[in-house]
Amino acid sequence: MNTIEKKIIGSIDNFTDDILDFTRRLVAEPSILGDEASAMEVMEAELIRHFNKTLGLEEHGIGLNVKFVDSIPVGKSGKLLSVVSEVKQDS
Repeated sequence: MNTIEKKIIGSIDNFTDDILDFTRRLVAEPSILGDEASAMEVMEAELIRHFNKTLGLEEHGIGLNVKFVDSIPVGKSGKLLSVVSEVKQDS
């Protein structure tokens, strides 16, 4: 096994409990074609939780507010046309 493979396996090992917990919650939600909303809510909540944990945001009192969209505008090359972010500053 090369160094990259060892890092991948190590990362998976570090997140095994999280992966299993998320998988259990996701498969417990109905996700019939046309009625996937509750499964998508689980997915969105998990992504936000993972971002916060990975980036260490909560320990610094920073909240992450994410809006999921159905599509992102891209040019002919496939590159993003624009990304808009609003950061509220304390008064």
